[in-house]
Amino acid sequence: MAAATAEDQRLSHRGTHFRMKVGSGTLLLIALILVGSFVLVKAFGDNENNLVHGEKNSTNHTIRNITMEEFVDDFAEILSTSDPTLMPTGIPTTVAPTKQPTTSPTTLSPETVSPTSLSPTTAAPSTTTISNSVHPPPLSEPVCLPDRFDNVEMDVLDPEINIKRLYPGQYICSQPYSEQRYRFGMTLDGDLVWEDTDIDQVITIYKNEVDSRDLYFELTTDATMVVKSFDDENIIWSEPAVHLNNRPMTHHPRCLSNHDCPYVHLHSDGVMVLNWIGGDAQGGWVTRNFVRVYGIDANCEESKAC
Repeated sequence: MAAATAEDQRLSHRGTHFRMKVGSGTLLLIALILVGSFVLVKAFGDNENNLVHGEKNSTNHTIRNITMEEFVDDFAEILSTSDPTLMPTGIPTTVAPTKQPTTSPTTLSPETVSPTSLSPTTAAPSTTTISNSVHPPPLSEPVCLPDRFDNVEMDVLDPEINIKRLYPGQYICSQPYSEQRYRFGMTLDGDLVWEDTDIDQVITIYKNEVDSRDLYFELTTDATMVVKSFDDENIIWSEPAVHLNNRPMTHHPRCLSNHDCPYVHLHSDGVMVLNWIGGDAQGGWVTRNFVRVYGIDANCEESKAC
């Protein structure tokens, strides 16, 4: 009986000790939960209060609107500390719109141009002339010019197309100009020639025997071919147009819109012709083969010039 009592007391003491340990742990846990809950509630309340008053969580910097002027100034300050080339030029200013013209635009009516008459007329004053005061520079290789050659009285409307003087090394060439197959002009030695460059065929019209640097070629208003000295204007060689097929030669300004008659035209097939307006009662346009007009010695069975 005594042994049972001692055992019961031991078990009772352990139960009491266990309850005391559990009770202490529970109280500590409850205390921690209460403290944590209080901290969270406090933090949430402070944060909500801060948001209501326009403040950040843990600071007193009030959020406010920034004006455009302040933004530009701040932006300029930032850029000024980095790359000077990025500095703004300032706040844009208002630019008034451009006023519309108060008068209506002028209406341009097309000019009325009368057709060219086929009767001889007096040539208009020349607007561009070739200066004889400066000696032309010598050429080291041939130069190709457009396919028409004007007489000496032609008004130079366009220096790119109105060619009325050839120097050694200059030719009028057939189209297409990039090929330069057929050409008429002066060699670098001063010879006056017609050439087929594809087959190296040359018809020599004038053979030069003087200093080629002092020569040039022209066509007169009566279609006479002349080679002159540059320094003294003396005629070194000439050849008149004699075989006109009974169609008198005349000087006729603007027989074409940008050419006077007579003029020479080198066709794309190599045939070169002289064009003029007949000076007889029949009048009208006359075209004759260049070789035949001047009686040039050429083998017409083989040459394209004829």
